[in-house]
Amino acid sequence: AAAAAAAPAAGATSLSPPPAELEATCLRCTISAVGGLLADSLSDELLSLGAQSVVLQEHRPPGAPEQEIFDDGQSRELWELCDLVAHFALEADVAGTLALAADALELPAEAPLVWEVKPVANEEWVEQIMASYVPLQLAPDLWVIPEWSQPEDLAAVNIILQPGVAFGTGEHPTTRLCLLELRALAAGGQLAGCSLLDYGTGSGVLAIAALKYGALRAVSMAVWCVVLTPALRGAWRKAACREGPL
Repeated sequence: AAAAAAAPAAGATSLSPPPAELEATCLRCTISAVGGLLADSLSDELLSLGAQSVVLQEHRPPGAPEQEIFDDGQSRELWELCDLVAHFALEADVAGTLALAADALELPAEAPLVWEVKPVANEEWVEQIMASYVPLQLAPDLWVIPEWSQPEDLAAVNIILQPGVAFGTGEHPTTRLCLLELRALAAGGQLAGCSLLDYGTGSGVLAIAALKYGALRAVSMAVWCVVLTPALRGAWRKAACREGPL
């Protein structure tokens, strides 16, 4: 079967630059109205061809009700129609990548992918996070607080974070459990004088918590420099910090 040539959406503004004062950090490609049976395979194909990430979400026209889906935990069910949101490096040939994916999946030429691609400025992520980021109480004496908020309990362990694209605000169960485990270790006197390695540091929240709970030293590691910037610039301001390569 002839492969479909990926086509930009009608009227889409492809590669429209962000405001001059903002620096683009990646490209966001939105592929619209992909059948649920195809969406998973297309997602895997894009990741194998160099996409930094791919997110599947329901394709829902304005005013349409949400399609609820459920599964038994053993299999994955998707919406009848999905939008794929893929992020690529700035230098990526997105059109070429989509054409390769369409060819690999043998998509019919009469049903091309409909997509648009735009540069993404780092500040867009920050604005989205700021809109939803509020002080979070994890325990009676443990808070994670955005830097623009004031601590409610000065006697508590207050971890002040600057928002960014980095993972780790305390809302995700994995981060929450790790923070509570550090609190429990500190209560048992097991952190005093210890060194801690925070591998995949994200926002730096775990390393900062360890230091606040009495650890002697915390080493944070990340492979993405955009992550280290907010972690080092904001969250480490009250701790002795040295930045460098391995």
